[in-house]
Amino acid sequence: MRTNNIVSSQLILLLLVVFFTTHRTALAQLDLNKDRISEAQWSQGFHGFNMIAQGNGLERITLQQFNAAEPGEVLLIVIGRLKGLPVNVSDHVRRGGAALVASDSNLPYSAVSFGGFRFGKINPFPKRDREAFGQMPDCPIIQEFGDHPIVSDIRAIVTNRPGYVIANFDSNLAWLPPHYLRRNGDVAAFVAANETDNGGRMVAIGDQSIFANQMLIYGDNARFANQTIRWLHSDVRKKLLILVDGSQYSSLDPADVALDLPPPTKEEVLNALTDLPPSAMLEFANSVATVVEDENMINEFIQDSMSEVPPAAMDRFNIFLMFGIACLCMIMSFIFQRKLQRQTASEVAVGNANQQQNDLKKIQFHERQQAALFLLDKFCIDIAGKRLGHWPSFPTELNFGKDHDSKSIFESMRKMSILYKSKPTDFWTRKKLATLQGEVNRWRVYFDSRPAFSDEAREGLMNRNTL
Repeated sequence: MRTNNIVSSQLILLLLVVFFTTHRTALAQLDLNKDRISEAQWSQGFHGFNMIAQGNGLERITLQQFNAAEPGEVLLIVIGRLKGLPVNVSDHVRRGGAALVASDSNLPYSAVSFGGFRFGKINPFPKRDREAFGQMPDCPIIQEFGDHPIVSDIRAIVTNRPGYVIANFDSNLAWLPPHYLRRNGDVAAFVAANETDNGGRMVAIGDQSIFANQMLIYGDNARFANQTIRWLHSDVRKKLLILVDGSQYSSLDPADVALDLPPPTKEEVLNALTDLPPSAMLEFANSVATVVEDENMINEFIQDSMSEVPPAAMDRFNIFLMFGIACLCMIMSFIFQRKLQRQTASEVAVGNANQQQNDLKKIQFHERQQAALFLLDKFCIDIAGKRLGHWPSFPTELNFGKDHDSKSIFESMRKMSILYKSKPTDFWTRKKLATLQGEVNRWRVYFDSRPAFSDEAREGLMNRNTL
């Protein structure tokens, strides 16, 4: 499986507006400051993985900066093709650096070693596997794990035509299903990791596509990616270099790109309209009418049709039409004068009320966004004496325990920080703000019950600011 065939009804309705037009002026006016990519580029891209890496407070560097940096400060991530890499992974790990190598391998498994690991290709895949993702035998689900921080609480990793990893038995952390591949009577490994005496760390994974945008949302793929980066990061590495198929990968995250989606087929449109509720149909009709009006499609159609009518006939038609309209207006104004006045006043009042309502909603959204910033700012100042805006990697500099409650608090803080930084103003509904307030209260209860953590965090940040 290399593409995602699931198309939602909401996506079809969004595309349907484009289906009715031949111009793309309205689309070109949206997201002008974003890089436009195709649906295929998005599905195989790693923008979501970028967001997870940046959420761990890692600074992106170039290949030139990598060559000049101290290995112990850099996390190197190699995704995809392994042939002809511009860096030496084994040397980087040997000198105290950290590396993540994920590849389904297009090289013979015995050709090259990367930090003590080698990669093999599965050939062939089983013909059937009911437990595979979507019952597709080339997409096995990894469900057998060892004991290690990167696979803690991981129940399933969904793969996409994976390879396998060759490593020492003690380094193996996750295994392919038994009926996929066996080496010397043993089940082949999918994830392996080790650590050198001088602090170097290495993780090898037999499939790069588990970190791609189309696969990151399935199973525990996103959690596994975050825990792997956190273990390799280990509060020591501050810099990050990502290579995809041997080339330096951009630092764009989902908020930095705009997706060019193909128009729907006629069958997809009809299927989406079949299940459409009346309220959504009205909203859709308004959207189509807006596009038609903005594109001036009606006027263009009339002009094209009228150009074929002889001028003399057109002049006579215009004279009779204007005379008829004038007579009709006089009769209507005489008969329905009072009713027309009442109706006109009512329409003006309704229009003014709708405009005021829209303005009020914008103000309320902005106020709730400011309230969200106030909640986060107040918490950061109370716990660590530092505002959220002056905290580039919140909450990674706080101290946490190693129990399940501590992990839950950290994930909640990281998620809310990402939501505030990435979501637009109209995201902050009353429900979203209430959810944030509840989470902040839960954070305060956690740190109030463990005052040593907040004292250490405040003292650590003050010392860092002094330096």
